[in-house]
Amino acid sequence: MTITKLVAGMLALAIAGISTFSATAEATSVERANNGVALSTQFIESIKERTLEVVEYTDGLSSVQSIKNVDALVDAVKQENPSISDYQLGKSVLIMLGDDEDFVNSLPTEKVLEALEYTSVERTDVYLRETQNGELVQISKREYDADNATAATQATIPSYSETFGKLVLRSTAYKRNPTYALSGRDYYSIRGEVIWEGYPFFHMTDLMVISSTGNIDNNYDCTAYGVWGYPEDGFTITDYAHLRSQDGGNGEYLKLSAPSVYGMGVSMPTDIGDSNFSVEIDHVYAYYGVSSQTDITCQVSYAHAILAWTPSFSVSSVGTVSFGGIGVQRETFYGTPFTLYHS
Repeated sequence: MTITKLVAGMLALAIAGISTFSATAEATSVERANNGVALSTQFIESIKERTLEVVEYTDGLSSVQSIKNVDALVDAVKQENPSISDYQLGKSVLIMLGDDEDFVNSLPTEKVLEALEYTSVERTDVYLRETQNGELVQISKREYDADNATAATQATIPSYSETFGKLVLRSTAYKRNPTYALSGRDYYSIRGEVIWEGYPFFHMTDLMVISSTGNIDNNYDCTAYGVWGYPEDGFTITDYAHLRSQDGGNGEYLKLSAPSVYGMGVSMPTDIGDSNFSVEIDHVYAYYGVSSQTDITCQVSYAHAILAWTPSFSVSSVGTVSFGGIGVQRETFYGTPFTLYHS
């Protein structure tokens, strides 16, 4: 954390009324506290090693992880801990699949419970660095980690402040077996994420798109969630949006759209506030449900505004994403496509 972030965080806590944004999150935390006792880290690591089949490799500069036997993992944990609550079981599964516990705690309860339906996972991480002119360029995980180590050292210097951001564009496809599954059809929950480190150089409205050659699952509640602020200091502003649900509709900051059955987009401001005070984006994710009877290709794409831009996109029947506007208005990056094979 930089000195700039620390000062901003302290200022933020002093601003009257801002804390109302966290009321929903606090209520959710109270609800989750009643969902049983978490499993020990030692148990999680032990059963994960015995049960999961994990393959990791690089595809160009991208990091890829393929995980199988997730349904067997759910059964094994339940067998050894028959009194475990469904929520704690789902939370433990997500942690074993690589999610950070703080991130899992931020998920809506239904997304944690959804983990009990998972059978396999495909995850791809793309690492981007923002140059001094605001251009996004892909780097390797090694370079990304080295940058983080350098920033941590520089942050101890009183005069140091961050100017440019780095981000991870992450795509995770969970194959699942929902209660409404039809014979011969595969179901997937695809989670796209944008995770910022540092400050974006341009503070406007960005757009993340999840596309697929499969059909949108009309039984699935596609959702998005965003965090702005300084989670490490305990100060955040959060927002939810639903595409289809009885709670449906856009959030205060997040906007969801699905112009075709082949994709969904979420637009997000990279900062919230006014000329006197603002907080920067930290993490935005979205869940998109698809189904198929054949092999399908999926992709998570991202557009970072560098001039005034009205975020818009289209998705073709072959999953190709096209962003609206002209090239000088935004930087675009198309994450590594991945194939989900029909079983």
